[in-house]
Amino acid sequence: MCRRPVLAQPNYNKPFVVHTNASAYGVGAILLQEGEIPPNVKTSKPLLHPIAYYSATFIQAERNYNIYKRELLAVVKALKHWQHHLGSTCFSFTVVTDHANLAYWKEPRDLNRHTARWHGFLQDYWFDIQLTPGKRNMAADFLSRPPQVDKGKHDNHQVIILPSSKFIDSQFIIPLDVRGEAPMTHLVPAPLPLPSHLRVFDLDSIYRTLDEEVAALQREYRPLMKEWEKHHRITTVSLLKPPQDEISGWRKEGKLAVPPNLTIKREIMRVVHEGRITGHPGRDETIAQTQRNYWWPDMRAWISEYVQGCATCQQNKIITHRTRPPMYKILTDPTALPFQQVAMDLIIGLPKSNHHDSILTIVDHGCSRAAVFLPCTKEISGPKVAQLYFDYIYRWFGLPKKVISDRDPRFMSHFGRALAAKLGIAQNLSTVFHPQTDGLSEQKNQWIEQYLRLLTMAQHVTAAR
Repeated sequence: MCRRPVLAQPNYNKPFVVHTNASAYGVGAILLQEGEIPPNVKTSKPLLHPIAYYSATFIQAERNYNIYKRELLAVVKALKHWQHHLGSTCFSFTVVTDHANLAYWKEPRDLNRHTARWHGFLQDYWFDIQLTPGKRNMAADFLSRPPQVDKGKHDNHQVIILPSSKFIDSQFIIPLDVRGEAPMTHLVPAPLPLPSHLRVFDLDSIYRTLDEEVAALQREYRPLMKEWEKHHRITTVSLLKPPQDEISGWRKEGKLAVPPNLTIKREIMRVVHEGRITGHPGRDETIAQTQRNYWWPDMRAWISEYVQGCATCQQNKIITHRTRPPMYKILTDPTALPFQQVAMDLIIGLPKSNHHDSILTIVDHGCSRAAVFLPCTKEISGPKVAQLYFDYIYRWFGLPKKVISDRDPRFMSHFGRALAAKLGIAQNLSTVFHPQTDGLSEQKNQWIEQYLRLLTMAQHVTAAR
């Protein structure tokens, strides 16, 4: 290692060899290749010559790994460091290590997130693991122990996760006489903590106030409550045995029946949905919270509409689902005749049947949505497409006014453009994956492919018929 030339240039026509080793606090690696056969040495095998050295230390979290994970991490770090040499090599390279467990790294084992991510990274490389005794891996071992670095000797020693400064002394909260300690007047009292602005919400009193307002409205809607007793089976009988602190009123399964009063419903939503401690929950959570205490007919639909129209939710909530704008449909003439506006497409790559391996699909886009499927070959040209249209469509329906198609060369050829210009036919060409334009013809293609698959499952030679 100390003789000139110390480092050699990489030769990508030869396989690489990587020596790795991991200590308790670092990783070392050497990139080598076969060099020249040294003179005056009785051997026919060339010696390995170093190309590059790599030495790095572990962070504190990595120093806590067990020996297997540290050795595996050494291999990962070395391959990442020399990825430009090892990522696209034409030969498999060899990773030399003195840790025997690495020879079984592809065997089934329980992986955590770290090792699973490392295994996924290693799958991109073409290499073999070779074991060697530790005395033959001294160079990589020396690189894994760099001097004057943090060796982690004091890791996890006398660690205080939550220091006492993070807690408020209990003497500021519990009086001395309650704790059973006599006050000591000869000591200077400890300074009180700074006053904090803490506001406590009493949900019980808030809901009790709402319950009283609902019960008062029930007395105003007494005829309706009597009618609900017959149709919705509400009752004034309490479910509590005996009733304790329960406001009397009409209930359904223990929940107060809310009269059809918009003001009280909005007041309930201000507490359940817009309250300071609720945080504008979604539709399902708002319905679940409301159903714990109240009931009214069609309450799910009413709450869903209320949450959907909440301006605060619309302005501040993050949209986690993809918004899909409505598809723009090509306008058609209400008085259009059949096949005056057509959509054309080709299905190619089908099994051969009577010398045909493709289908020309012609769909009536403006009137009946009917489709005509004509067998053809994938070598069909623009004039042949025009001939098929003349033979099977023109004689019955005449010339179209608009043709919708994708940008297939058969439809965009000079012949197709010139023919459309001479006959006064408008061309509407779609882009890739644009169902707003040619989605109807694509649907017809899916249908005919499924139909042929079911029809010719046993014998495909009859597909052209």
